[in-house]
Amino acid sequence: MAPVLAQTGNEGRQVAPLTNENGVSYERKCLKRTVSLESLQGWDLLYSLGESRVFFDWDERFLYLAVAAPVGQEVRFDLDASGDGWFKGAENFSVRVIPTAQGMQPFVRRFDTLQNKEHPVWAELEFPAGALEGRVLKTEQESVTLVALPIALLGTGRKPGVEFGLRVLVGNAALAEPSPDQPLLRLQLAEESEAIAGPLSVRLNLRNREYVAGGLVRGSLELANSGAKPLFLKQIFFPDGTVISNPKDPILILNPGERVKRDFRMVVPEGPEPASLVLRGGAEREEGAGTVAALLSIDRLEPFSFVLDPDAKPVLAAAPQGPARQRLVVATITGRREGKMMGLVQLTLPTGWSMEGDAKRAFSLSYPNERRSVSFKVVVPAGVPAGSYPVESLCEIGGKTFRAKVSLTVQ
Repeated sequence: MAPVLAQTGNEGRQVAPLTNENGVSYERKCLKRTVSLESLQGWDLLYSLGESRVFFDWDERFLYLAVAAPVGQEVRFDLDASGDGWFKGAENFSVRVIPTAQGMQPFVRRFDTLQNKEHPVWAELEFPAGALEGRVLKTEQESVTLVALPIALLGTGRKPGVEFGLRVLVGNAALAEPSPDQPLLRLQLAEESEAIAGPLSVRLNLRNREYVAGGLVRGSLELANSGAKPLFLKQIFFPDGTVISNPKDPILILNPGERVKRDFRMVVPEGPEPASLVLRGGAEREEGAGTVAALLSIDRLEPFSFVLDPDAKPVLAAAPQGPARQRLVVATITGRREGKMMGLVQLTLPTGWSMEGDAKRAFSLSYPNERRSVSFKVVVPAGVPAGSYPVESLCEIGGKTFRAKVSLTVQ
């Protein structure tokens, strides 16, 4: 059966959502999930307010923010990235998204109270080219603004439990100057969400959180009844696509104080790498009590990693008639897939440089997490001027190509 991956919305997470001063109901725990800026498919709905809907997701690389609002409305995201308080510390960001003929133009400012405590000011922040991604999608009724903010440049931690503040402003409110008195939603990065609805609780358990496409996930779905009366379930569904609905199955009746577990197995689907996926499992209750679903994030990793390490010592330049110099450059390949695989690694040197042996070397990997190192002895010719010289390497394995680049310094 096909895996059951969580979709847009609150996905049946019944965990007593919080309510802010505007009456907005939201879930404090934000699940780790990689999403696309091409559409809102798969995004997690954070809250709705009037004609606007706000979405939020995150992974190891980005904080993903999206707003669906009436056409022509400007959007601003205020972010207390380190969670130490709005207008406190250094990681206070205001991101205005300005619609343009080409799509969107993000305008990012930062408020830093640490460098100049007497006179902190907002300053425009320049991100490296390509670091900040965004799109504006339009229909006749609404405009959808989608932004991916690089998590490493914001000061937000990547571990579950990290807290941060977020405020989303739409329309005229997005044009006003940020104020220290404006409250933010206090959110938390999370990798799992236990579902609790009255006496029924549902939880997913996994032995591992990191896999490659095609890898086998082994886990269990746990249900518990903390009430004083039996709970009657219409069906139970698992991340692997299995559904239990036979009324004769005893798991569909949870007695008072009872806790049960059922194991499941599923294969990680193919898709972009690296990426974070959300699994979903839970139960539908009788008596029209609705669906209760637990969510849990897993990471789909690249099946191979490739690193190039040079000798850290600089090369001492020799006179034109002097001896050539040698340095060791090591290419390391780590495989995460089952089964034996053959690969090829190749080194490209600056013009006039050479190496001992072939520039192209074969290697093999036989089992998951095996690491294979291929060493190249690089020969730096005499008379090379001082400077930094690029050394590039290409690795081909399993139908994929990986590249790495380092620099050797000549003094």
